[in-house]
Amino acid sequence: VHGNALIAAKVRGDHVEERRHAEAALSISIRHGLKSIQCRNSSAYLVAIDRTGSLAEMREAAIRAESIAREVGDLPVLGNVFNNASLCEFRAGNIVKAGKLSRTALNLARTLKLRVAESAIRNRFGMIYALLGRM
Repeated sequence: VHGNALIAAKVRGDHVEERRHAEAALSISIRHGLKSIQCRNSSAYLVAIDRTGSLAEMREAAIRAESIAREVGDLPVLGNVFNNASLCEFRAGNIVKAGKLSRTALNLARTLKLRVAESAIRNRFGMIYALLGRM
């Protein structure tokens, strides 16, 4: 139920409700020991935190999401975690850190042949290089 409500809130642009449902879905998956679902919910929660939380909350959520993605071996989610963490760091002005996270996300996208993700990450590299004066 919360997964569907999360998506509906996201579509409506209601970020507070998106976060509430992401937290609830994550809590349920943790309580029931559903590791693969917890992995996906952790990634969704990270996105919701990006919209409503602080940089510290985002970093904490990214660490947890990375850990569970590694534990269950979900490489596409792991790539999303690095990609979303990179976006958060970029928006916070941490350009070098964003570049490092983007590099990791790009390597995963290449390995998994996720061309759309690879394109988005390459676009961010253009912005990162421009801001670092490397263009």
